[in-house]
Amino acid sequence: MVSLFEERNPPSLKATARRRVGDVFMAKKKATRRASNSSTEIVVSKKEAMMYSQLLMGGAVVAVVLAGLGYLGTDIWLASTQWLLVAAVLALFGIYTKMMK
Repeated sequence: MVSLFEERNPPSLKATARRRVGDVFMAKKKATRRASNSSTEIVVSKKEAMMYSQLLMGGAVVAVVLAGLGYLGTDIWLASTQWLLVAAVLALFGIYTKMMK
């Protein structure tokens, strides 16, 4: 039902847009709150964790080799320093995976 005030003074386009943006924001906030309340835990066996750790460390070694090739003059997809950064990140995740209980 439309009130007498709204009938005489229709809402401006800006006010309608503001109301819609506010509704979308509140819907996202509620969805985030629901998602944070439900905890999901990834369970990985010790054997799988060791395999993933070795895979990540192997990737780090490959990244160092690609950095060496780039140093010699043939950059493959990334520059040498970027390959070293990739190697560092892979090695850190490999160590973290190995330390998981």
